[in-house]
Amino acid sequence: MKLKVSKVPKFIHRDDFGSFEFSDIEIIFDPEVNEITADNFNQEEHEYFLDDSEIEKLTHESAIRFYNNRAKEILQETAPLLAVEVKGIKDFFGVSGAGLGDLIGMDKSSISRVINGKQPIMTDKAKSLMDSLREEINSPGYNRIVLSNLKPSRLSDTFEELGADVVKIAEYLVRKFEELDSSISQLKLQKLIYYAQGIGFGRYGVKLFNEPLLAWKHGPVVRPVYDKYKEYGKSPLEVTTEIDVTPLNNNETILNILEETIALYGIYDAWLLRTKTHNESPWLETPRDDVITDDKMVSCFKKLLI
Repeated sequence: MKLKVSKVPKFIHRDDFGSFEFSDIEIIFDPEVNEITADNFNQEEHEYFLDDSEIEKLTHESAIRFYNNRAKEILQETAPLLAVEVKGIKDFFGVSGAGLGDLIGMDKSSISRVINGKQPIMTDKAKSLMDSLREEINSPGYNRIVLSNLKPSRLSDTFEELGADVVKIAEYLVRKFEELDSSISQLKLQKLIYYAQGIGFGRYGVKLFNEPLLAWKHGPVVRPVYDKYKEYGKSPLEVTTEIDVTPLNNNETILNILEETIALYGIYDAWLLRTKTHNESPWLETPRDDVITDDKMVSCFKKLLI
């Protein structure tokens, strides 16, 4: 498959900060599926995707526009910060809900109620969030550094093994994407599971699951998950209701890892996640079809999650 690039004059980017129009955005497409030009581009009908740099540019510019539009009224207490906007700030920071709470001095249950719209955020906390948003806009990664200093990770040469069932993890992620009215393919699911293991090592000092990660042609793969969903091919995965994910829901560390995985990597499509893994040392330094070692994962994700 040979992909092509086209620069389009008008592109609508939508996220929790709002809907904003941009110009001169580069899109990537498969000419065998549809031929896209600057003149015929239809955002609602054409199949396309954006590369990492374009997504990061749109996300960053969206945050800037949101801040410029809303900061004054929030800081002057003439308008409240909405639940969807709090979620947008959390995702822009790339932290979990619990992490966002740590940044502004709220416990996990309170910040969860705010994000879910069950209680308003207090004025002083809203102001603190807007101040943090300004810092993040000016210095990307700022809040994750602050969070790591507030709550140092428990990294050591020995990792606690959580021993989570990787098929239950897969099912949890499939259900989460269904709740978000989004679809997930096996390729994307495998990459999110890989990143969840990495976040466990790099941020929490734990090994999330014990099944080996294999360095397959299209990136890291956990074999039991592949076997479960192989019949779907490239099609969206469906929920398996008989799988009990209660053990995951009862473990706060596991939930934090999976929530952070979705926040950091769930925004990318499957092919971009594949490309990301191909540019990271665990896959690059492992012979095809061999097991990716824990040492390689630890070394990589300690650096990635600074």
